[in-house]
Amino acid sequence: MSLSSIERSVREAERTDYKMPVWLPFIPILFIIIGLMAMFAGRMAGMTAGIGTAMAFFLLGVLVNLYVLYKWIWRRNEHFRRTLLLYNSIADYIESKGYKEGAVRLRDEARRMEIYQGGEKGAVLWTILGSIVPFVIYYVYHFLNKDFVHHDREERIILEQIDRLLKDAGLEGLDLGFTSVGRFPERSTILYFILSLITLNIFTLYWVYVLTKDPNEHFDAHRILEQKILERLENLPQASTEE
Repeated sequence: MSLSSIERSVREAERTDYKMPVWLPFIPILFIIIGLMAMFAGRMAGMTAGIGTAMAFFLLGVLVNLYVLYKWIWRRNEHFRRTLLLYNSIADYIESKGYKEGAVRLRDEARRMEIYQGGEKGAVLWTILGSIVPFVIYYVYHFLNKDFVHHDREERIILEQIDRLLKDAGLEGLDLGFTSVGRFPERSTILYFILSLITLNIFTLYWVYVLTKDPNEHFDAHRILEQKILERLENLPQASTEE
């Protein structure tokens, strides 16, 4: 088996691992402020045009907010799907090289990761529910953090297995001590919810910021690690004896 399927999964990160600009989720707030200013200025001038302008900015704010929420959930789903495919492709490749026990362990851990990270969350459904049903948005915030935490922890085990296999084969390891994979920040939903309530949603601004930033950093670490894995596997020798 060739490295082609692994290479495809690595290249697909350009599509699936969407790094959202950290300022994007705050654009709706800016649009609301501009809308309020337009409405106030229109009333002061006795013009109805200000209301129309305000409504246009309010609508833009709603649309951007829906886009942000959708992309948060979409990139979670796509990243999880892609990495599962990547690790199973790696298992297939190392098995073809004679590392059968390593392939079995890798597949087992990939299955564990799939279970613990949770199944696919409907991006459209949860975007709608999070936008119109009171307090559902906090559940969305919850799984956007917790699912990544579980995914990240299980992924660390997989990477340690790959690192060990490479070293046993006489190749350079992945240098996992300098990666953020396995250290995804676990944020308390209950604490963040309480802080959001007592600060009249001011703390929610920070919550939104980390929901954007944390996956971005996870994706950055992935790009480095996946290139290392690909480079090492290109030089993986055929196993001399069955493991």
